[in-house]
Amino acid sequence: MSNQRWKNKWKQDDIGFHQLHINPLLPQFWPNLNLTAGDTVLVPLCGKSLDMSWFLAEGYKVIGIELSNIAIQAFFAERNI
Repeated sequence: MSNQRWKNKWKQDDIGFHQLHINPLLPQFWPNLNLTAGDTVLVPLCGKSLDMSWFLAEGYKVIGIELSNIAIQAFFAERNI
C-alpha cells in the first residue's frame, strides 16, 4: 500500500482494519519474548492502535510510527492526552 493510499484511508475514515480491542494474542505470547518493564517497543504504522496502550500499561516505553496526522491526533484525543 502506498503512503498516499494509507493517508487517504484515514482521511476517508476507511479504517475497518482498526481493532476495537487489543490483539488477543499479545497477552498470550508477549511474555515469551522475556522483555522487562522499561524496554522499548516499536509499533510501525500504529494508527490509533489500542495495543500501544496495553504496552504502556505493562510498563514498556512505546515508539509509534505513523504517516497519518489524523490517526495520530485521534490516538491522543481518545486518551485525553
